[in-house]
Amino acid sequence: MILSASRRTDLPAFYSDWFLRRMEEGMAMVRSPHHPHLLHQLSLAKGAVDGVVFWSKNPAPLLPALPLSQGIDCSLQFTLTPYGSPLEPGIPELSLRLDTFRQASDILGAERVIWRYDPIFLTKRWTVAEHLNVFEELSRALAGYTYQCVISFLDFYPGISQRMKAAELLPLSAETCRRLAKSFQQIAAAYGIQCRACCESSGLLPSGFPSSRCVDPELFPNAGLFHQRDRGQRPGCGCAPSADLGAYGTCLHGCLYCYATHNFPTLEHWQRNHDPASPLLWGRPGPDDQIIPWEDRYPGQNQLRLEGW
Repeated sequence: MILSASRRTDLPAFYSDWFLRRMEEGMAMVRSPHHPHLLHQLSLAKGAVDGVVFWSKNPAPLLPALPLSQGIDCSLQFTLTPYGSPLEPGIPELSLRLDTFRQASDILGAERVIWRYDPIFLTKRWTVAEHLNVFEELSRALAGYTYQCVISFLDFYPGISQRMKAAELLPLSAETCRRLAKSFQQIAAAYGIQCRACCESSGLLPSGFPSSRCVDPELFPNAGLFHQRDRGQRPGCGCAPSADLGAYGTCLHGCLYCYATHNFPTLEHWQRNHDPASPLLWGRPGPDDQIIPWEDRYPGQNQLRLEGW
């Protein structure tokens, strides 16, 4: 089993202690997004976990104790975008995140730290020219620390449109998307980085533009998932199956374009609902909850199309 930690929240930034405790105790529970009283219990005992894919904008809290030191392979999807406040109000300044990226690469190896330049959108501030200038600066800064960059354009999931009104988005045509993607590809290649796309329509990409596999079986050969696809993911996703440990609506970064939350939790709300000792990342099991083993989850269950179990 490969763990996803997590598409639903920035687990490395805010829940590293909880994750490490779950790994030490060998068990975690995940609450179903659509069936809130249904809990799946996962064994995290030695031998049950083949690898971990981390997703983060600020994995600094996790770096001292990456599971690789415990004999578990892991990779890191590191979102590094330059927007800053007010679009990304809760993340550290760019220079600090670049330092963190390099540290993660030194620990895991450049092939296991994937740079995500995602999502891409246009505003009066973030024009095509500005994106290309910043992308080259970042490519130069990350040369030798990663070999892959994943791009995607902004998707308007429920709740995003209202928040993004303040950004005064400009139209982003298919032709402009193709031009940007081609330019990103050329810039990245000059610094030894391959540019790939995540779940993008072929109409938004130049011919032959490669797709990414964020849960990449090539990084986890012992999992035996080379010919499997996670059917719970949205169309076009090539990821191998994984078990996500996160919970929607639990990230404190407050990025306006975030698909994983409708209402950002306050610090007080976070402190009230997150117990590092709980098997659940958010809340605790209650008397009305049904707990079933992960292996018994039924394949016909409808999950959020943003990501599967």
